[in-house]
Amino acid sequence: ELEEMFLTFEISGLGAFLPAWQEAHVYHGQAVTLLRGSEVLEGVVAGIDESGAIKLRDAAGCVSVYHSGEVSLRAETRESVS
Repeated sequence: ELEEMFLTFEISGLGAFLPAWQEAHVYHGQAVTLLRGSEVLEGVVAGIDESGAIKLRDAAGCVSVYHSGEVSLRAETRESVS
């Protein structure tokens, strides 16, 4: 099965796997913080694109694509736990 997946990827790229990826993506629809060097961005994960870049929807509803950075879930309950 893995060999078949490699062949599919070689022929069709990541696009062939996007529906399954979006369904299984842990952060999909979650509010996150994206750290890119000194830049800190907040938004909701809107999936990935065919190149594997993360799509992030900001507070205004605009979706931007990022190829690098560190993603962390924003803990809404962090303050209430302390």
